[in-house]
Amino acid sequence: MSYLPLASNMGSLTGDMYFRPLDADRPRSAGFADSLAISISTETEPKYGVVNGVRTQVGSRLQEKGGTISFTVRELRTDWVSVGVQGTSEALTQTAEVGLTMALANVDAGELIDTDALDIENVVLNDGTNDLVAGQDYTVYASSGVILVRKPVAALTVTYDKKEILADAKRSAIAILNSPEGLRCEMVVIGRNPDGKRFKIKGMYVALKPSGDMTLASDGSDLTTIEIEGEIEIGPDPEAPYGLIAELA
Repeated sequence: MSYLPLASNMGSLTGDMYFRPLDADRPRSAGFADSLAISISTETEPKYGVVNGVRTQVGSRLQEKGGTISFTVRELRTDWVSVGVQGTSEALTQTAEVGLTMALANVDAGELIDTDALDIENVVLNDGTNDLVAGQDYTVYASSGVILVRKPVAALTVTYDKKEILADAKRSAIAILNSPEGLRCEMVVIGRNPDGKRFKIKGMYVALKPSGDMTLASDGSDLTTIEIEGEIEIGPDPEAPYGLIAELA
């Protein structure tokens, strides 16, 4: 080993992040994520004794050690949205039905009718005498299963069909604040430094939670980001309970 300055030890901080939920067999890609930071903390308590009649610090002992990680994700994937709202997700399914109806009274312009379904079609609105005109009297947001009414109607009948949604469509429903303890997982980071030292981080167990606001809607053009942080927990490896950083060839 040489301690002389080496330009090859300098390089850009790039890498790929993976995470393995504790109920999963293998790590999965974190997607587009950046700015992974690790903050290590320790706390020591001084030991005092009387030396020559004077209270003197004679040593110290480690009281506490731990750490946190933080990073930013840039994909609205189910797993990260779940972390962002501290929720749990499950497969979203729906049974196909036809000829469903709703009877409503005193509907004002600008009100939203929620059919409590998704992927609706063949929508018809009738005021008791005539069918309303789609695109003029109302607008259907089919995938969301909602209808925006654009004129006041005293009595309104809504007829619609809903499509089938199968589990293999890989759509999800997320229950907000259903998992306040966060996503507990193992983090793996593979360094991709093109011209210098590279490292692999593994065996670092964390409980991930949002570290700030997650903007769900905005009139701006910025890409959505989710700020994530996590407490480093003790893992199963007694030799490296807080994880291991290995230098790569």
